[in-house]
Amino acid sequence: MELILKHEFTERFFGWIAYTLSRSEQTVYALNAPMLGDGGGGLQDPTARKPKWFPTDFDQLHNLIAVASYALKSWRFGLRFRLVSGMPTTPMTEGAFDNEDGMNSCRSAPTNSARKPTFNQLDFRVDRTWTFKAWQFGVYADLQNIYNAENPEGTIYDYRCRTSIPIRGVPFYPIIGIKGMF
Repeated sequence: MELILKHEFTERFFGWIAYTLSRSEQTVYALNAPMLGDGGGGLQDPTARKPKWFPTDFDQLHNLIAVASYALKSWRFGLRFRLVSGMPTTPMTEGAFDNEDGMNSCRSAPTNSARKPTFNQLDFRVDRTWTFKAWQFGVYADLQNIYNAENPEGTIYDYRCRTSIPIRGVPFYPIIGIKGMF
């Protein structure tokens, strides 16, 4: 489901809010059915296969974006705020020491059974455009993640999977650019 509301407040100031509600799941068939016959190594009953549903790696249940833009002659100033529910993740739990390999092995929890924290970010943009007879020239500056939100993108576990630390997403990130349109 998607919902978008746009409004032009004045000739120079406009904004919009968009919300998406989405669910993305996948399935595998679990073969945890009883054995046919006496259970002594026989075949599993194929009618007992039950689907097991879990979120896909890119499932984002809630996605909210708000944009505001103000134009002043050839200048344009804008803000964008994003708020997105955390992506699914498969946590690791402590495993056992493998004598054969000489390493610890971790066990994974059920697929995508946890979620990363909610993602949020505020961006600012300013641009200026010069118009000529046959073309336009512009410069812009983007400041992404203004308040330096530490949005986790992944997780690093210690060698025994006892502790973990998040891998943070893009920090405060300035971008400067030019553009030409013919």
